[in-house]
Amino acid sequence: MALPRLHEHVVADVVDGVRAGTSTVVTGLPGAGRTAVLRRVGDLLGDDGYRLLTVRGARALQDRPLEALAVSTLGVERPARGPSLLATYVTALERQAEGGRLVLLVDDVDDLDADSVGALVAAWGRVPFPVVATSRPALPASDGRGLVASVTPVDLVELPPLSYEDSARLAESVVGGPLAAETAGRIHAKSGGMPGFVAGIARTARRGGRLVRVDGVWRAHGELWAPALAATVDRLTAGLDTETLHAAQVLALAGPVTTTVARRLVPWPVLEQLDGHGLLRTLRQADRDHVALYPPLVAEQLQHAGRSTLRLRVTQEISRALSGDVPEGLSGPVEARQVRAGLEVSTAEGRETSTLRNRLIAEHVLRQRAVRGAEWEHDRTAATAVPYLETLLVQGGKGSAEVVAGTREVGDPTAVALLRAMEAVRLAVEVGDVDAAHRALSAPLPAAIAREPGLDRLLAALDRRLSLVVEGVGTGAAEPDAPVVRPADDEPSSVGALGTEVGGVVQAERLVAEGHAADALALLDTVPRTGAWERPRQAAVGLAKVLAGRPAEALAEADRRLDESLDDLDLDGIWVHGYTRALALAALGRFTELRDHVGAVMSVGIIPLRQFHHAVGNLALGAYAALQQGAVDSALLLARQALDVTTVPGPWPMMSVTWIEPVVAARVAGDPQAEADAYWAEADMLAGRGFAAAAGVAGILALGTASDGGRAARVARCLPAGQGDGIDDMIALARVGTADAPGPALDLYRDALARGAVLVAGRALAHAVRIGRATGDGAVDRWVTDAGRVLPPELLATLTPAVDLEALTARELDVTRLVEAGLSNQQAARRLGISVSTVENHLNRVYRKLGADGRHELVVLLRDRRGG
Repeated sequence: MALPRLHEHVVADVVDGVRAGTSTVVTGLPGAGRTAVLRRVGDLLGDDGYRLLTVRGARALQDRPLEALAVSTLGVERPARGPSLLATYVTALERQAEGGRLVLLVDDVDDLDADSVGALVAAWGRVPFPVVATSRPALPASDGRGLVASVTPVDLVELPPLSYEDSARLAESVVGGPLAAETAGRIHAKSGGMPGFVAGIARTARRGGRLVRVDGVWRAHGELWAPALAATVDRLTAGLDTETLHAAQVLALAGPVTTTVARRLVPWPVLEQLDGHGLLRTLRQADRDHVALYPPLVAEQLQHAGRSTLRLRVTQEISRALSGDVPEGLSGPVEARQVRAGLEVSTAEGRETSTLRNRLIAEHVLRQRAVRGAEWEHDRTAATAVPYLETLLVQGGKGSAEVVAGTREVGDPTAVALLRAMEAVRLAVEVGDVDAAHRALSAPLPAAIAREPGLDRLLAALDRRLSLVVEGVGTGAAEPDAPVVRPADDEPSSVGALGTEVGGVVQAERLVAEGHAADALALLDTVPRTGAWERPRQAAVGLAKVLAGRPAEALAEADRRLDESLDDLDLDGIWVHGYTRALALAALGRFTELRDHVGAVMSVGIIPLRQFHHAVGNLALGAYAALQQGAVDSALLLARQALDVTTVPGPWPMMSVTWIEPVVAARVAGDPQAEADAYWAEADMLAGRGFAAAAGVAGILALGTASDGGRAARVARCLPAGQGDGIDDMIALARVGTADAPGPALDLYRDALARGAVLVAGRALAHAVRIGRATGDGAVDRWVTDAGRVLPPELLATLTPAVDLEALTARELDVTRLVEAGLSNQQAARRLGISVSTVENHLNRVYRKLGADGRHELVVLLRDRRGG
């Protein structure tokens, strides 16, 4: 499996800069992909006819003047001897530059010796030429800076961490097959999204047997760290003096600590040295600023590499630093309205912070597992088993069945009910035996607690929830339709009160699944609160608000809840509120932000079994967003990971992905009817389970691809009117998509836009455009142009675009036509008598010019241009 190309947007920007005469410095830590970017830039420029001079800095050659030039292509050509060796190289450079179209590529410019820098600067001063250089994040105040400071104009580009999608693709290419979602998340988090580390972790884990292929999918088996990774990590710590390296070891063993503790552990100037070396990051956690090593694998390597005596000494240092009161971090407490969930995942800094926080979460889970396990071993009751099982019941986790079998059902009746619920989840999700799961909840209770008031009510409610999630609406025991009211004799903290609350929330969840969003919100306002079932209640409120047409409100609440979960290291909360946030972002048409958000959630790398449907929902929404943006490979990757989590569709919108592959195949084939059929198959399956809201969404997607009056009427009938703008909008979309004229769709577009229903507005406009083009309405282009002023770019990309083939060169047009005809790159290269790499280079320029995100989207654009 070939390695995927990464940082292509950075490459395109650098190449465009060179063509405009601008030099560029690409910065990043070793392993960030600097050299790969430089090589790719060189390939593209060489294909365009530029002459390339490549020079590589080497720390080992810094004390050997001009040696870097001597071993470059300039030295190989044996330049004519001048008055001095330095003058010889200056003259040789001038001669190469005089003909124009010379580009100097310098890898590791910060490691160049002073004389080589002087020669390059002198030559550039006489005959300027573009320079593309790579360096560490903070360019040392020595050799390399002299070159960078002397050429103008110059741009500074910092390589961002890979997205979760790119990281997973790279790891899969290294191991030669698909990765489980949790495994991909763990690799991404450990690597910090740095390509060199992603590849190193995947490669060593496979060689060491810590990645095991099960049913065609690679899964982590135990720890992913290996001693063989030491060489990769040493590239980052090379050059640190003894004091700074010791400081890194201290911070590695301490883990992320507040800035105040960090200053107690390490002198401030040394912290600045680590920061300047690019190895330190800060993150906001629980209202305090924390300091941590980056990428996380550096800390893990230093933890393993330290000798026992060193660890003992550092542990004592940490203990002394932590004694006494620890004041707030440098930035003070978080302001009440400040949220991070929507701010941190769409930037390079946010991706780095996300991987550090996920390290905190993983370490917290491991610590809790050890502590809760010891408590359970001491007292094997339901009260100790439940918190222990919370740490064990994760995808691929082991030991939970033994804990259940070894636990006595005595003591707190609520704990007994929750113990049975956890066993039911294990049986239904991990074992796949739903009948056994129901039996676990309905088995006779021990005599000591069998008569506990309200316990049967609680168990029945938990059983109904299991039925809803894994089987569908209408299965399990009947639910009351009357308002949920706690019996007067129930204490607020009693088992009965909890049973009433759970029953009410489950009833609301069922209403949401059926599309009764407004009814669900009204019911939740009446359900009594105990405080023990708050997270599912909050999630139900958020989902109901999205479907009721209040996605912005749901997003704000999900942001706040997700922040609280991150601060509390609450794994379940991250998945639950992460799904609500993803659904709200989809409704608002913010696809780029949605993909970044899903990547941040997935990189947690731990999926609780009880949240399997929320995990699938996150992945499915990410796949949907990727597909809307033409990133077909990413959509397929996320869909494959979702199917590996479970093939059981969840009860709420976009909690299944079986439609992705047939939709992609239909798009590539240019067959809109086949694409619509794939969506309809999904809608029929979901409707059969009683998930009307999810079925309605799938039906709307089908109608957006191919009009079908009969099926459109069926969608409108299956959704309950008057349940909020969101549900009513789906009914309206089903109707306007089959109209004979674009007027009704345009009216819905304007109305939805005025209400802030961005996704509905975009889909209504797409219907209007399709109908307008079919009827020959000359105003279509004006509608699209006007929409460009009010709709976000992500959503505009889903409209039928105008493809300007006149922007292509003759050879680019040749390649484009062959791709449209279905030829592979190899076939196109043979047909045109050029190399495969040249075809790829032409295609990359075509993608940029036409705004296509890959081969599949290019084919769709060309198909739409033909009107077919």
